Amino acid sequence: MDTTIDTGPTGNERLVYSVAEAGALLGISRAFAYELVARGELPVIRLGRRRLVPKAALMAFIGLEPANEAGATGSEPAVVDVHKSVHTPAQRLAGS
Repeated sequence: MDTTIDTGPTGNERLVYSVAEAGALLGISRAFAYELVARGELPVIRLGRRRLVPKAALMAFIGLEPANEAGATGSEPAVVDVHKSVHTPAQRLAGS
């Protein structure tokens, strides 16, 4: 498996990775990648039962902010549930 993240502006680059693929790119085990997701340290997009790691979130996790999001505000990563709306970890704990 290729363990590089392509940051070039090509039209066929992937925008999301599976949790296992994100773990491989980070050089950690699949189990630890899922543990990071469960702890809320690695943001994911939820599509039904699938959990996908956005490329931008993966780059931010390793400290390489994408150029188009470098000025984004907000200290908490968002988790997107396609059946609901965007929630930060604090909102999920508060039940909103």
